[in-house]
Amino acid sequence: MLIYPVQALMFLLLVAIGLGKAALLVAIGIGLIKLQNWARILFIVFIGLELLMDARALVFSGSQSLHALALSPGRALIVVSIEVGALVYLFRPLVKQAFGATRF
Repeated sequence: MLIYPVQALMFLLLVAIGLGKAALLVAIGIGLIKLQNWARILFIVFIGLELLMDARALVFSGSQSLHALALSPGRALIVVSIEVGALVYLFRPLVKQAFGATRF
C-alpha cells in the first residue's frame, strides 16, 4: 500500500482539527458544569456553526461528497432537532439567569 505525502498531511490535519474540536468541547463542558456564561455563549456559537455545516450537508446529500455521505438525511434531521432543542434551552430565561447572563 502506497501512502502519498499529501494524503498523509491531510490525514494529520484532520486529526489535529478533530483533537482541537474535542479540546474545545471539553473546555466548554467544564464551563457549562460550573455555570460559566462564557461557556454558554461559546456553546451557542458552536451549535450555530454545526447547524450551518449540517444544512450544507443536507443540501449536498445527493452528491458524493465525503461530508454528505457521513450525514444521511434521516440522521441529519435527528442531529438538527437536538441542536435546535439545545439552542432553545440555552435561551430560556431561567437558564440565562442561572448562568448570570444579562443580555445574550
